[in-house]
Amino acid sequence: MSSSRQELISNLRNTYNFTLRNINLNNDTFDELKYGLIITDNSYTGSIENCEFPKVYLNAKLPWTITTLNFINLRSTFIDLKNSLGISFIQPVVQGPNKIKFNIEGCYSITIMNGDIEDAGTYLNFLGKNSNVRSFGNNILALKGKYTDGVLPDRSYFDDTGYIGFGAPNFNG
Repeated sequence: MSSSRQELISNLRNTYNFTLRNINLNNDTFDELKYGLIITDNSYTGSIENCEFPKVYLNAKLPWTITTLNFINLRSTFIDLKNSLGISFIQPVVQGPNKIKFNIEGCYSITIMNGDIEDAGTYLNFLGKNSNVRSFGNNILALKGKYTDGVLPDRSYFDDTGYIGFGAPNFNG
């Protein structure tokens, strides 16, 4: 994949009603230390389907100008969300060497469901004030770290009945 293609896919902003499908940047030609997908301000009602990005970064510099995005069958090693609203991850696979799988800061109405989260580390890391975060039906395979870290968000729900493996169960949900 050419570097111009990487740049085109990596930086989305001022987008509305978009769909990304079947994009795989997690290969030998892409530097896995970089973000494979960056979404910034004024990105609304998008769908990212059947994609593989080394890392995903959503950062709304103005709170909640990233909203109503659906990630379906996303594969990644790390997902970083800041000031986002109404973001859904349906059947994500998040695995790899990163100590934190999901970093969530200043977000409202985040849903993570029916995914596979693997390896050691922290599954959900909360920074700042978050609210209405839901995680349910996820198979947490061999997670030898923590289920959550940081201040648990207001009005949140964590159902770890899909839990398989050796990690610490979530007693605070």
